[in-house]
Amino acid sequence: MPAENWVGTPRARFVDDKEDQHFNPQWRPFARPIKNRDAHYKLNRFFKAISPALGHQLRISPSEFYGEMPDLLNEQDLLRAETYIEYLDKLPRSTIVAERSLFVFSTCYYLGITFEELCVERSYFCMACFELTNGDSAMFVMRGNYKNYRVEIPAPLVSYLKRYREFLNLPPIPSKTEIQPALSDSILKKCMWRLPPMSDLPTSPSNVLRRAVGFKAKDLKNEILHGNRRAEASRQYRRSWERKCSVNPAVALNLAEASQAPTVDRNSHLPVLPLFDMNNHRVLFLSAKESYSYVECNFPPQLVRLGLEAAELLHIYASISSARLKILALEKLLLWAIFFAGKSIFSLTSEDAQEFYKFCLRPPLAWCSKRGQPRFLSESDKVLPNPKWAPFAHVQENQSTLTLRAARIIVWCNTIYKSLLERDFVKVNIFSKI
Repeated sequence: MPAENWVGTPRARFVDDKEDQHFNPQWRPFARPIKNRDAHYKLNRFFKAISPALGHQLRISPSEFYGEMPDLLNEQDLLRAETYIEYLDKLPRSTIVAERSLFVFSTCYYLGITFEELCVERSYFCMACFELTNGDSAMFVMRGNYKNYRVEIPAPLVSYLKRYREFLNLPPIPSKTEIQPALSDSILKKCMWRLPPMSDLPTSPSNVLRRAVGFKAKDLKNEILHGNRRAEASRQYRRSWERKCSVNPAVALNLAEASQAPTVDRNSHLPVLPLFDMNNHRVLFLSAKESYSYVECNFPPQLVRLGLEAAELLHIYASISSARLKILALEKLLLWAIFFAGKSIFSLTSEDAQEFYKFCLRPPLAWCSKRGQPRFLSESDKVLPNPKWAPFAHVQENQSTLTLRAARIIVWCNTIYKSLLERDFVKVNIFSKI
């Protein structure tokens, strides 16, 4: 940020005075930023349009739209934030709003986390992140969606945390089992504009916090992993993908207990054909003409009607949701209904949903392949399926991995049926009782 006396409106470098030319004292090497460029452009276009009627040209100089320099972040912002924390600390312990304001404000300030970051990582921000049992040092450890946090907790924040937990009638030391979000989404969003006002502050408390955290971010010595390197960015993407694919382990456990041992013959060679194509994680559906030709040429004659019905249902659900993982789960259900159950998806029952879950627990080996196999052959001009493709990927042969994968498919199918039921495409949600 250049010094104030180096910034100004655009001026000529030199001025002519009769026959002499000398330096213009109003010239500055840096131009002041324009507040609203669009307004300047639109007003001049408007003046140009009405100038024939006025008889002369009106024009606004860009210098009239140059705004003031923003205030630089400085140590005064830290003093204001600490003063406000002391003000909150001295408030009477009468309302949950005051106690929550102190907890959230002090957490953001001492950990160097902006309030916007806290809102984004809300689902991972829990009491278990505060590790107060490791000897004399307390650590804040959170594996967020976009970055990982490992920050040493200062002593003042430890006292404010214990005060907040005491107000909630909780033990002063958080346990590792408190993994539920510490604040709900609606409460956290209201937190900033419900901060108690303080008359001595020159600006709002939320702006004080933003400036203080911004100034601390430049000198923060605690270890915060931002994932700027390619390897770290790739790892964070995999973790976000795993979280997106994961379901509550209790759901998977209930599903496993509710179903009996799988009865699927893993050595059976049931045919399997893809129902759409994919390119760079994007779902590419076949057109109506391509679908008819593809199904008629590749499906057994007795299953052509079911194949066309499945292709039509995929187009219907794609108009409702573009979630790729749910469309993949719907494809698995359609293929199972066609090639294994021999039924239309509209005639499936709750018993069929149970059988589909057993099928997903341990699908036939012919229905499993390596990841990344193309769905169609690219050498041919026609739409031909790739015989190496399969709807399920090879995973580790352990019960927990197989159960979680099957549970994810069932949860997504349940969501799909809810959407179809709301729009009267199906009459009953067959997955509601699982």
